[in-house]
Amino acid sequence: MRAMEKEKKISVIVPVYNAQHYLEKCLDSITGQSYRNLEIILVDDGSKDKSGEICDRYAAADGRIKVIHRENGGISAARNSGLNIATGEYYGFADSDDWMESDMYQFLQNDLTSTGADIAVCGFFRTFDKFEEPNDRSHTRRVMKRAEALDWLLQDRLLQNYYWCKLYKRELFNGIRMPEGRTFEDAFTQHLIFEKARKVVLHNIPKYHYLIRSDSISGASQGFLNEDCHAAFYERVRHYFVKDEKRFCRQAAITYLNGLCRTYYDAGDEQTRAVQRQRFAAFCRECGNGRFLRPMEKFFYFFTFSAFPGAVLIFLIYCKCRISKIVIMEEGLGAFYHKAVRTISRLQS
Repeated sequence: MRAMEKEKKISVIVPVYNAQHYLEKCLDSITGQSYRNLEIILVDDGSKDKSGEICDRYAAADGRIKVIHRENGGISAARNSGLNIATGEYYGFADSDDWMESDMYQFLQNDLTSTGADIAVCGFFRTFDKFEEPNDRSHTRRVMKRAEALDWLLQDRLLQNYYWCKLYKRELFNGIRMPEGRTFEDAFTQHLIFEKARKVVLHNIPKYHYLIRSDSISGASQGFLNEDCHAAFYERVRHYFVKDEKRFCRQAAITYLNGLCRTYYDAGDEQTRAVQRQRFAAFCRECGNGRFLRPMEKFFYFFTFSAFPGAVLIFLIYCKCRISKIVIMEEGLGAFYHKAVRTISRLQS
């Protein structure tokens, strides 16, 4: 009891929708945390299976759990419901089909207090049916000021947009809620939260298990073919363009345009490609013709969406070379070798 009194409370918000086959594993991993002072908020978003009953059963057995039953309104509305009643000094999130290591919140809280950061980030496993792999093998520990952290977040590389692998100070969410009726709520809002943080600590030891399901929201998104995904990343570009923050606008634009190029290249029909060309034209029209991009970057993007048949292939070769260089610089030759072997195996299968 004394240990709990010394620990600051963490509110863990879990939206739940038709997750009866995964929910118990998720809740066991949260209630079994070594960090005991938790407020666990389960938001049953109009589930049609037994998920609501499971939530109530766990709440009856553990006084730290609060349950909200509401009509289905989507994941953004569910998270907002949890945020509206949360009382902890820190906020954490989990998805109802995922689970976490038993020391995850102790690990994140230790990093917050030892560095004086406002956000702590850990690594995670991408979990598939028959195997799982860490998002990063470097075990990087890095303390970043606001500008550096935003750079990495907007690139969606060293820092990803996911809510569930992070621990936040409560005040960062003042005035910020998820866009209801939308998916990809993390991409819509994460940069706004990072803007408020003076310092972010990244400790890339995997503590969270992210289950990749073909029937989940993210698994079925198909990149920018999903309108919310496209809107979230484009809105970031517009946000920094309007604020005239060229550094962040460029990072947001490169991530957006790379996603647009991937969708353009993967499209199986001319109609989808035409939509991506229209989006690129809108980007040029609404964002100053990409004046914040470097000349070579601008050339490649304009070239990719030109009528020249080989433009996409040339652009992809350029991207592959840059990605390979980044992987070698950040993770070493060993990580690059493993990624290359996995890619070749997928092509052969």
